[in-house]
This record gives sequence, structure tokens and C-alpha cells, in this order.
Amino acid sequence: METFLLENDREIYTVAFFGTIAIVAFWEGVLPRRQSTQPLRTRWFSNSAIALANLGAISLVFPIAALAFSIIIAEHGIGLFQMLDVPTWLAILLGILSIDCGRWLHHYLMHRVPFLWRLHRVHHADHDYDFTVGLRFHPFEGLFTTGFVFPIILLLGPPPVAVLVAEFLVGVSGIIVHANGRIAYWLDRYVRLIFVTPDMHRVHHSIVRGEHDSNYAAVFSFWDRLFGTYVAAPAAGHTGMTIGLPELRDSRCLKLGWMLLSPFQPMPKSLPKDPIKPN
Repeated sequence: METFLLENDREIYTVAFFGTIAIVAFWEGVLPRRQSTQPLRTRWFSNSAIALANLGAISLVFPIAALAFSIIIAEHGIGLFQMLDVPTWLAILLGILSIDCGRWLHHYLMHRVPFLWRLHRVHHADHDYDFTVGLRFHPFEGLFTTGFVFPIILLLGPPPVAVLVAEFLVGVSGIIVHANGRIAYWLDRYVRLIFVTPDMHRVHHSIVRGEHDSNYAAVFSFWDRLFGTYVAAPAAGHTGMTIGLPELRDSRCLKLGWMLLSPFQPMPKSLPKDPIKPN
């Protein structure tokens, strides 16, 4: 099974990624959580275009992907797990968790380091919330995100299948958690005990500063509870909350040109931080 996954990783990921998009788009169309406020065609075109630019930049800069890097590391016996001869099943589990925890740290830094925030605010500047927001990242952020996992792999030396599963989960989760789909409250409450849900992550896209500086987890939700960055729900409610950033409210934020140039333009003045208490 492991050999099959490693030999067909690209095909599996591609089918899962586009299959998830199709399912989530259908979900959004049948059971939308919120009404759109901006032209759908404009948003989908720009968000898809910057996703392609992101993919192109990563392909040019990184000659190998995280999975290929993990195979090289495993072949040379590098990493803490291999040095300590950790059982394979435990190394896989710890590898997946460690990489996902690294994703939490990466996201936290994107909000705390000024230049990284210049890149990441492109993701937050959309005025609506749907699966295409999960594609909307500046290419330089994509490079930082891709590179961030390599030191984790080098340090720990997780089995390649752990890297494959972790990358698969974050890719699929990135589409699902940005879904503008309605989910029953009781179901969301139980699922988010382990996994990030759309209602949990939507808080992170609130215009309220204290809310968008929360819920950084990518796949597993418990990191935010563990590190004290969890906010259960927006103060205004999911249908009443405003999506985006208070200093970026005009239509230029929806255009591809603005997204690409934004990190290199003067930062607009942010509003004071709102006193939101984590739940």
C-alpha cells in the first residue's frame, strides 16, 4: 500500500484536490452559509489566476517536492526518528502531527512578522468567503510555505508516507475549511474537536482583529486550543460578520494585479485591535 501511494502520489493528489473542489462547489451552491457580496466571476478568476502563479513560482524555485525530499532523507538515515529507531507506525503518526503543528507555527508567523503579513494579507483581503479563498495566496507566500516544511523533515526524518499524508491532508483541508457551506451545529461541534471546520476557520477571516488573529490550525483543530489561539465563533455571528480587512475595503483587492503588487505597496493604517477573548 505504501509503495502504491508513493509511486502514484501526484495522480492521487490531483484527483483528490479537484474532486474536493467539485464537491465543495456543489455544497456551496446547494447549502450556502452566507450570501455573496462581490461578483463571483471576478473573484473566481482572480483567485484561480493567482493560484496558478503560485504553483508556477513553486515549480521554478523548488526542484523537488517535500515528498521527494523526505525520500532522500530516509535513504540517508537522517533525522531524529531514524536516529532513535522509532517504530514505523509511531514515526508516521508523529510525523503527520509534527508537520501539521509546523503549519500552525507557520501561519502564526504569517500574522506576527510584518513582511510575512504583507504577503499573507492578500489571502485575508477578499471580501467574501468560499473555497477559492483557499487558493488565494501570494506566490512569495507559497514559496515560504513550501520551504517551511523542509527543515521539519530534515530535523525529524519522518517516513515518506507521513509526508505524503500530511501534504494530502493540508491540500484537501485548505479547500474544505474555506467552504461557504452550511453544516449542522451539532455535527460541527463534534468534528472540530479534532479537525478544523469551515465555521471554525471562518472566524479567522473576520474583519475584527482579535478574531482574525486566531484559529491558525490547518488540519487538526487542537493546536489552537493547546496554544491559546482558539476562538469558537465570531461575535457578530457567521451570517452577520464582515469578511476581510478593515483597511482594505475597495474592489481593487479583488483584482489579480493588486494581489501581486500589494506586498510592495505602502501598508494602509490598521484599526486598533478589538478585545476579543478566546473561548
